[in-house]
Amino acid sequence: MKAILDRFYDAYQRQDLPAILDLVDNQINWPDAWEGGRVVGRRAFTDYMRRQFNAVHPLIVATHFEDLPDGKVRVEVHQSIEDREGNILVETEVSHIFTFVDHLIVRVDHETRA
Repeated sequence: MKAILDRFYDAYQRQDLPAILDLVDNQINWPDAWEGGRVVGRRAFTDYMRRQFNAVHPLIVATHFEDLPDGKVRVEVHQSIEDREGNILVETEVSHIFTFVDHLIVRVDHETRA
């Protein structure tokens, strides 16, 4: 799964929505850390990503991958969110927990690290 996640983070960093969509299930369940709540399904996810990428530029660096006993993968990341002018709005350490179905990302959960 690490190869899929490497591709995902690379596409996310480039804001390459078609490449991201190639890696997610039609029933993707994604945390809406930007506006609150969750987005479910490819259409809602696509709309969310477009809005996010038009407003801010997330810079995500994966620092550690951990296979969990339940088949999920936890990824520790350093996250900086910049506005379109390059000003840093948020800088934090976060865990992303990925759930897969048939080698596609079907759910992601975020945990802010202390």
